[in-house]
Amino acid sequence: MTQNHGYNTPKKGTADWNVPLNENFKKIDKDVEIRDVESKLDSYTPAAGAKFLAMDTGNRYLGDGEQWNLAPLPQRGTVGNLTAQNRFRVPTREQDPENAQVGDMWLRTDQNTLKVQMANGVQTLASGEAGGSDDGRGDTGGATNADVKINFADDSYLDKFDVSESGWNDIIEGEKARTDTALQVHLEEGSHYGTDMKYYFSDNGMSEPEELWTRYYLRLDPGFDVTSDGGKLPGPAGTYDNAGWGGRAADGTNGWSARMAFMPADGGGAELSFYCYHADMNNWGEWWGWDGTIEPGQYYQIDSYVKLNTPGENDGILRGWIDGEQAMEKTDVRFRDTEDLKIETLWFNIYHGGGDTSPSDNMLYFDNLQMSTSGPLD
Repeated sequence: MTQNHGYNTPKKGTADWNVPLNENFKKIDKDVEIRDVESKLDSYTPAAGAKFLAMDTGNRYLGDGEQWNLAPLPQRGTVGNLTAQNRFRVPTREQDPENAQVGDMWLRTDQNTLKVQMANGVQTLASGEAGGSDDGRGDTGGATNADVKINFADDSYLDKFDVSESGWNDIIEGEKARTDTALQVHLEEGSHYGTDMKYYFSDNGMSEPEELWTRYYLRLDPGFDVTSDGGKLPGPAGTYDNAGWGGRAADGTNGWSARMAFMPADGGGAELSFYCYHADMNNWGEWWGWDGTIEPGQYYQIDSYVKLNTPGENDGILRGWIDGEQAMEKTDVRFRDTEDLKIETLWFNIYHGGGDTSPSDNMLYFDNLQMSTSGPLD
């Protein structure tokens, strides 16, 4: 028996050998934490001092001999400078560990966030005052619980992305910028692109999540003009360079994507949608429309949420909001049939078509990209 807990080992020939063993089992109830999904909590006896970790929610419970009691966790949100206060005695890291076990906790010193490995991915338990990582110039504003903040202040935002095409990108100032600056993407007449960039979570020191909250601010120039083929906007994906775009059909094991998209709206502007490659599709993605229209000449706050399905089940979720008003919800998506597929990237893709190219010079503006893997952006 382990020396750490002082367990009793019956001596050879002991008549009542069961007595010390029973004492050991009582100690094990207190010493060894039970780990299971929260729905199974009532399947375990709440022995005094027993501990239970819900692997799907992160909640911890303590038994008092009669019932399970929820143990307090650090409050998520602004809690001060975690590193300076040294309030959590956990390992410090500059990137998420590759082989963390469920229940492992660590402090990301580069993000000033406390994280825990759950059965469904890494979650943030607490964030310091700056809130999340940024693009290298300090606090970018916005949600304090964002894991990623990119405010497009200068060209250093490109360091965060794997870039296939950015030749039509410019950082602009002036009246078309929402704050001091914004990212202008030129969708040139006769061209499909726009821009094509991917934020890989693993390349930026993060575990690939299974759910993701995303926010950015979008403005279309007056005169925005697209054909009925529409085009693509940023959204999550897990293609792994195998499938989930361009007619490479998703089959549940090879990839998926859920980029946002735009279609022409009556009277100008654009209607939004998700353009999704999923396991119940044909060769090409499906358009799942949002309510509401984006009018040219003003900024809109665009929020989206994706939660991957239980492999093989139709319980994946997509939601969307325009300026805080819910504009879309779908809760029966089958993205995958294997846990090997995660949210690999935020695909920052501005593309016209289908087959049609942009019928005119169109300008799109983006500001303050934010992402959270642990809860809605505040």
